[in-house]
Amino acid sequence: MASENQNGPRETRLEPPRSRRILRWAGLAALIVAVAAAATGILGRQQHETEVAQWTQAEAIPTVSVVMPQRGVSGLQLVLPGDVQAWHDAPIYARVNGYLKNWYFDYGARVKTGQLLADIEAPDLDGQLAAAQAKLNAASSEVKVRQAEQDFAKTTYERWRDSPKGVVSVQETQSKKGDYESGTARLNAAQADVSAAKGEVDRLQALESFKRITVPFDGVVTERNTDIGASSMPGAGSAAEAVPCCSASRMCTRCGSSSRCRRRCPPGFRRE
Repeated sequence: MASENQNGPRETRLEPPRSRRILRWAGLAALIVAVAAAATGILGRQQHETEVAQWTQAEAIPTVSVVMPQRGVSGLQLVLPGDVQAWHDAPIYARVNGYLKNWYFDYGARVKTGQLLADIEAPDLDGQLAAAQAKLNAASSEVKVRQAEQDFAKTTYERWRDSPKGVVSVQETQSKKGDYESGTARLNAAQADVSAAKGEVDRLQALESFKRITVPFDGVVTERNTDIGASSMPGAGSAAEAVPCCSASRMCTRCGSSSRCRRRCPPGFRRE
């Protein structure tokens, strides 16, 4: 039998490979980094929540500015832009169809009440007036004819009515009476036609007076939107607006202000 070593049996210890040790240290380092990152995030979130709570508490406290009252300025002055305008400003329009014949005052002229500004030539209106007058004359002549017929019928009826009994028959008397009443009705109708024709003549004569454009009040001619020979029509329009005229004797200033400014102006506020 082989003899054993005098020192007895020896135990051999196996060392792990080098690569395994490196992996172990790397995993340990990664774990430490992860724990550190988690701790940093938790601490940062807690700090943010603390700051938000402090800011909320600070904002919950109302901030009040304290101002000591002082006596204001004795004279309140408020400067506002304004436009100076005439108290009376009237554009004068034509009232008849026609053409501007004459022009007597131009832009900037000072005029008096009733002065003639312009003349309008209105041949259509003149023709209508002549026709209406002719119709009135014809109606007046018709009235004369009907008046003569009515007078004749009246005298005839009175003669038949006052005749002795037995001279004329009752039927003839009634016939003459009917002629008289018919003549009276025709006379009344002719007189109504005369009244209608006279009303038409009066209307056209009133329009004839509008061929003369006169000044409504003392003032200044501010514009001239037409010229000699231009057409004129009743109503508003560039061609019809002959003479815008404004009064220079009394002026007014119009100022625009906000509601806040109006509240600052007490009753009796003096404006200069």
